Amino acid sequence: MERNCLRCGIPLEPIVCSTIQLGKTSWVFGDLPNLISGGLDVMIMSCPQCGRIELFQPTDEDRHLMQSKVTCPKCGKQSPLGTYRCPDCGHGFY
Repeated sequence: MERNCLRCGIPLEPIVCSTIQLGKTSWVFGDLPNLISGGLDVMIMSCPQCGRIELFQPTDEDRHLMQSKVTCPKCGKQSPLGTYRCPDCGHGFY
């Protein structure tokens, strides 16, 4: 599913499919409320033109996409999609 930037209208690029921790640490109970509240799965995408970051509820297609590879434009090696830098040459994927 292609998602477009609300500002530019160009397609967003996926960064990572991750889980955001819900809850907060309390003074009395420590991290227990944090552990009980669980997490929220999100698909984090960015606009290559304006840099805007968007969060979406991931679909099965998104989860499959994040398991695929991206080719580094500088050295041509493949890295897992969602990697911030190429492990071989250090080129940034943002």
